[in-house]
Amino acid sequence: MSKTKKTKQSRIEDLIKMWKNRKFICDKIDLSATTKEQLMFCIKISEGFLQNQSATVKHLRNIITWQQEVIDENRKNKNG
Repeated sequence: MSKTKKTKQSRIEDLIKMWKNRKFICDKIDLSATTKEQLMFCIKISEGFLQNQSATVKHLRNIITWQQEVIDENRKNKNG
């Protein structure tokens, strides 16, 4: 029995379906009694989390680049 490879388009469509069917905790929250100050506080906290996450991703990318340079250098020294 051979496995059929999914096309890139069908994988994207599957991801879109999964995202649309995803349930969020915030879907059940009633914001009608929430003040503007409370909403602004939540937005600022979320923005801080995203900025920290962005910095972490940049740092990890730098580590991966450095690791690849070390691997390439070791291969070069081994073969050269």
